[in-house]
Amino acid sequence: MTLNAAYVGKVYPPTEPYLVGREKIREFAQAIGDVNPVFHDLAAARALGLPDLMAPPTFPFVITMRAMNKAMFDPEIGLDYTRVVHGEQSFEYSRQLVAGDEVVVDASIESIDSTGRNERLTVRAEVRTVAGEHVVTTRSVLVSRGTGAGGPAAATGRGSRDGGGRPGDTARASGAQDGPVRPGDALATGTFRVERPDLIRYCGASGDFNPIHWNERVATEVGLPNVIAHGMLTMAHAGQVVTVWLGDPTRLESFSVRFTAPVVVPDDGKGVKLGVALALAEMPADGRVRLDLAAAVDGGAAVLDQAIAVVRGV
Repeated sequence: MTLNAAYVGKVYPPTEPYLVGREKIREFAQAIGDVNPVFHDLAAARALGLPDLMAPPTFPFVITMRAMNKAMFDPEIGLDYTRVVHGEQSFEYSRQLVAGDEVVVDASIESIDSTGRNERLTVRAEVRTVAGEHVVTTRSVLVSRGTGAGGPAAATGRGSRDGGGRPGDTARASGAQDGPVRPGDALATGTFRVERPDLIRYCGASGDFNPIHWNERVATEVGLPNVIAHGMLTMAHAGQVVTVWLGDPTRLESFSVRFTAPVVVPDDGKGVKLGVALALAEMPADGRVRLDLAAAVDGGAAVLDQAIAVVRGV
């Protein structure tokens, strides 16, 4: 069943207000393995001038997914949820979410297009406080596998996109620069391992219970080689490398990735290792800095492309 492009531009009613809570922030940070004190400790957050705990940079997806569900399960759009993988994701922040924020989300269908055997649905979401203050804009590209004109997706899962990584240790690279840096310089690395229980933990923290992330039968029935990790888990780990290097996560202005391959998670008690590398891309005169990220799993297969973070005041 193909997606109904006649509904491009459709705007959904605002969501009910969502109150961001301290314990939800802590739960999410634990699920992605991020020990940054600003996500856990009130004193650390206030030391950065924040009124309360800051939410990790990808946390807004927890809230926008509630609005995206209106599109994903809209019978007029015709999306089969079991065939959905994450294609791309972006965040543009006016500021970071903090505990105590009460927000609503306005979602709309920005585009529907076809790329061979797959279709892509782009959902734009605006997160604002109930008082009208803009917090973050997100764009989520959802790939409907095998519903395009090219026919069903191959059983190998080739062409699908999604990823993930287990909470693990993230640190500055041994060669991290303490002095001036130049475009092309390596800044930091991080390594993460994912196993099946980690996917369940992230399901609960994020609210994304798509069965391709925990049910092997469903995953293989829709053409994937096995259960795959959430793309947003990969993005969360990549973001962790950025914020550890940056020191002050409030300086993150935008963050975007394209998922290029699924992170397949075997049920063997070992899982799979994800490596993330951060490099300086450019330093324009306006004081903002563009950072490039690369991520790959065991064996060297890249799982992210066009992964970019823009930060200020470095």
